[in-house]
Amino acid sequence: MFQVGIPEPVRPFSCGSEYGDWKMNNCERCAKFTEKPTCELESELALAYFGTGTLSKEISDRLGVRTDTYKWFCKELVRR
Repeated sequence: MFQVGIPEPVRPFSCGSEYGDWKMNNCERCAKFTEKPTCELESELALAYFGTGTLSKEISDRLGVRTDTYKWFCKELVRR
């Protein structure tokens, strides 16, 4: 149950395969990508993947999460 006035968490992926595909097409193509997560958004996605599978509304807005597909580009992606 969620409290009034607090946005519900967002589930960006339905399974781990979608997360892996998205990460390969976004994080791993980003100029900020390193072996250890240095991007706050990448870290939040990893925490969601190994935790509840959900993100806060704030983080999902920064990422540009779409609910109709998991094939969207991160709003903060810096192309190499």
